[in-house]
Amino acid sequence: MSNKTGKIFNIQRYSIYDGPGIRTTIFLKGCPLKCFWCHNPEGVSVESEIQILDFICQRCGLCIENCPNNARFLSDGRILIKKEKCTHCLRCVKVCPNHATELIGKEIEVREVLNIVEQDIPFYKRSNGGITFSGGEPFLQAEFLNNCLMECVKKNIHTAVDTSGFVEEHKLKKIMPYVNLFLYDIKTLDDSKHKNATGVSNKIILDKFGIKTYINI
Repeated sequence: MSNKTGKIFNIQRYSIYDGPGIRTTIFLKGCPLKCFWCHNPEGVSVESEIQILDFICQRCGLCIENCPNNARFLSDGRILIKKEKCTHCLRCVKVCPNHATELIGKEIEVREVLNIVEQDIPFYKRSNGGITFSGGEPFLQAEFLNNCLMECVKKNIHTAVDTSGFVEEHKLKKIMPYVNLFLYDIKTLDDSKHKNATGVSNKIILDKFGIKTYINI
């Protein structure tokens, strides 16, 4: 990927939960945390993935028959994927009659993001809304995020970034001039509990945005 392209796994328009007003939320793929309660598990890996929606899969076997790499197989009544053999050729997606197979992780250009966002500007103006970048962890694609935010600022669009705070200082400082609001997701203040729950220490997280000072007040 270039700095002008990023990988997303969802775009949610008319959102009212990711910042003030009506917003467009862009979900970037990839996260360094491994929270056991993760509600966006499809966003953890930065790589594109083929996903089978088991609850609508009819087990017709067309995806197995049409896979050129024998990456699909039936086990205990469920169709599974051998990830090491899957090349994302998308034949399984094309032949599925029930749309039970989909690609998670689309490469998108900055201009494509702006084209989508600009359609919702009238809603932003009426509700004091804007665009929110979420994930995953948006800072794993810091250059793409920065480029998107810069273009949004040029359009006078309110910007928000939903982050775990697990990010290098220089990336954070570079992006700050283009962010109107940070949605800061602190998991827990106890470092040992944080490691057990997410796989990483929270020291780098609590050092951001003066969080330690605020907590001690």
